Amino acid sequence: MPFRIQNLASRAAALLLAAISTAPLAQGQAPALPTTAVQPILQLRLRAESSDWFDQGPEGRYGLGHALARFGATHTGGTWSWRLEGAAVAFVGLPTDAVQPAPAGALGLGAVYYASNDRQSNPAAVFLRQGWLRWARAGQAVRLGRFEFSDGLERAPKDPSLLALKTQRVGQRLIGPFGFSPVQRAFDGGHYTLTRGATNLTLVAARPTVGAFRARAQEGLDVDVAYAALGRGRVTEKGELDARLFALWYADRRGTVPTDNRPLALRQADRGPIRVATFGGHVAGVLRVGESKLDGLVWGAVQTGDWGALAQRADALAIEGGLQHQAFPWALWLRGGWLRTSGDANASDARHGTFFQVTPTPRGYARFPFYNLMNSGELFATASVKPSATVSLRAGVHAVSLTEPADLWYLGGGAFERGTFGYVGRPASGASALATVTDLSLSWQARRRIAVELYAAHARGGEVIRGVYGGSGGGSFLFAETTISR
Repeated sequence: MPFRIQNLASRAAALLLAAISTAPLAQGQAPALPTTAVQPILQLRLRAESSDWFDQGPEGRYGLGHALARFGATHTGGTWSWRLEGAAVAFVGLPTDAVQPAPAGALGLGAVYYASNDRQSNPAAVFLRQGWLRWARAGQAVRLGRFEFSDGLERAPKDPSLLALKTQRVGQRLIGPFGFSPVQRAFDGGHYTLTRGATNLTLVAARPTVGAFRARAQEGLDVDVAYAALGRGRVTEKGELDARLFALWYADRRGTVPTDNRPLALRQADRGPIRVATFGGHVAGVLRVGESKLDGLVWGAVQTGDWGALAQRADALAIEGGLQHQAFPWALWLRGGWLRTSGDANASDARHGTFFQVTPTPRGYARFPFYNLMNSGELFATASVKPSATVSLRAGVHAVSLTEPADLWYLGGGAFERGTFGYVGRPASGASALATVTDLSLSWQARRRIAVELYAAHARGGEVIRGVYGGSGGGSFLFAETTISR
């Protein structure tokens, strides 16, 4: 496959020099630290990506590289804890011709990075990633400052399968640090937790920072996020159950043009605030039956509020299940599921029916990230194995469609800069079949401090994609990533 790499090999030294320092683990999780000690934060993540964006010729076929270095110090243990952490981000070889006129738009992540960084091919920046002070006593904790937060991960189950299920399929659906991108996202505000046995109460009030795609990520955004969750777990002889109820408030006063299925002139005239309240919850559990372990998950949410001049009324539901058996080789774990998020069926009424994903980490739920959880439906099946203690393999098939053909095909992951709404949409033209995606990933803990991940995906475009881009509608995405931690 002919990829235009733009001298990636010759620029590797520049990439390393631009990012020589380091930070916490993927998905924004801090490394385990000894108590009552000041510890350095040092991590370097390097990734090379290759894209073929749905048969769009040379402009849609390119390679790029980027690095994320995180560095600083943290203190844990006792009543007071703190963290002071910087980040250095560098891109190499962003494509200069992959942003096309509508409806094609940005041809993949490289085009989004390029457009979001003032059309620079090799942008780089250093900024404050986290800086917080935490007080904890008698099951309560208060954290103030700039921090990372993921919804759904307020409490950790004891069962490792349930913990993995929550991490991969519950956390960050609506609020997350955008950990897949090299820039990522943080929140400025306050975070309160109260834990009593198996019950956890979490309250967060914060504003997201610039980031995700834009390297200069120091500033905050005029967007308010408030979150409250009550979670509880239960352990029995045969398994474990985890449940949560949550409420989420989002208010966006940036005055950007909202993305929805109304004509552009109407959207440009409607700069009213976006105020969306989301209420939902999840139930997840594992059950041991003989030599088998069954798992299940139900996640759902409803939304109300104001979408500028429109009334927000939307909903989402996901149902998943899985099976592990002692006789399966390599700890084989089979899973499957169904998702439906509402779309808007009528662009001319006073109601906005598209489910709004707020500020998530979208890549966990769209591993080839050309779609998200807005106006979407999905049937999927995955299989994961562990050939050894240090190697994990995962393969999947995902049939993705649009819930409402009168709505848009949505991409993006929420507010990330002042002048851009954060989500974009492309016309569905009355079609619903988006794509069938097959993917394979390999994770290898090569050394105690070195982790490697390889990922490859191919999407066979459906009527929606062929309607926008023509051709056969086939697309692919590959990357190789190395993370070096202290």
